[in-house]
Amino acid sequence: MSIFQQRAGKFMVALICLSMGLIFADFSVAKGKDTIKVVEVTTSGTIVGDKTNAAREQAISAGLVSAVALASVDLLPVAAQVENFQMLNQVLYDQVDKFIQNYTVLTEFVADSRYRVVMRVTVMLDRVEKQLTDSGVILSQEEMPRALIFMAEQKLEAEMPTYWWGEKLVFVVPSSESGMADVLRDKGFTIVTRGNLVEPLNHDLNLSVEEAITIGRHLAADVVIVGMSKAETSSNVMSNTIKSYKGSVAAKAYRTDTGEIIASVSRTAVAAGERAAQTGREALANAGVLTGEELAKQVIAARQKAASMVPSVEIVVIGTGELKNFVAFRKMLGTISGVKGINIKEIKPDESTIAVEYNDSGETLAEELMLKIYDSFGIDIYEVSPERLGIELIPE
Repeated sequence: MSIFQQRAGKFMVALICLSMGLIFADFSVAKGKDTIKVVEVTTSGTIVGDKTNAAREQAISAGLVSAVALASVDLLPVAAQVENFQMLNQVLYDQVDKFIQNYTVLTEFVADSRYRVVMRVTVMLDRVEKQLTDSGVILSQEEMPRALIFMAEQKLEAEMPTYWWGEKLVFVVPSSESGMADVLRDKGFTIVTRGNLVEPLNHDLNLSVEEAITIGRHLAADVVIVGMSKAETSSNVMSNTIKSYKGSVAAKAYRTDTGEIIASVSRTAVAAGERAAQTGREALANAGVLTGEELAKQVIAARQKAASMVPSVEIVVIGTGELKNFVAFRKMLGTISGVKGINIKEIKPDESTIAVEYNDSGETLAEELMLKIYDSFGIDIYEVSPERLGIELIPE
């Protein structure tokens, strides 16, 4: 069996495990600075003659690949894993040991000519994410926007809303904003903090869009989110002690560079409990989560639409089999002024096609690339046109 067939076999085992549901557990744990994901998978190896030990090792090896594939689903869906099959073999599945913290064989048995094992595997998800980011399979979170949130919140026990941009410095994060911010961070947004403010901003409760954008620009935010939230008593009651409370959030998002509105969301959530103030805050947080999820969708969609309108140059890169050179080339490409984004369109064994969002022509981009110094390789630009470049990476 060829090396490629072995790799393909491992990858297909991983996909089969994902699609057939041969996973019994799946949970993530934050441990120190590392994020780990623990999964349980069932895999098998083929018994040839009486070589059960070899079949067992084959099953364990396939199980480790399956575990890494499963842990990567949140970062890269199955369809994208299939699309990036060649690249994933190089950056993940040929070196799974780099991403495995430990594993345990829970049970094992022989069925016909198959040696089956059930394994619990601990995958270091942060290392997987870094590898996928470095290789260009997924985008870095640095490419997601920096968001500044202006959320005025009226709690159940308060007569008036509280807000941080008024006559007093307020550092307590509103419940609705906290729920919203958690979701946005999970989506890759950077939440701009205001902890470095030393004096009140002295703006009114009804902050204008222009004022919010000005403050956002000052704090280096790409997006400002302006909203209002309120907790109210609902009519549902149980046993005269447990009452329900409603939290409502309405928010809009604006680009700080153009002032364009790119999202508008209104969501309501309900919580029930005996303590009115605490339950009201819970309802506000729940409404904030729902609002954050929809805001993220709309903001990302607006950014993708804007990105699609930026002129692009297609680059066919030969010599990408030496992955470290390809990664270094992409990083160097990203340092060129006018390059707004880099997206991988197609991957072959030693050739990749990428689309570069660039404000100028392919000829100008080629000239910029020729002026760069590359550590372990050189470049041969064999094709130049306004919309397309052909480049070969030549190892030194």
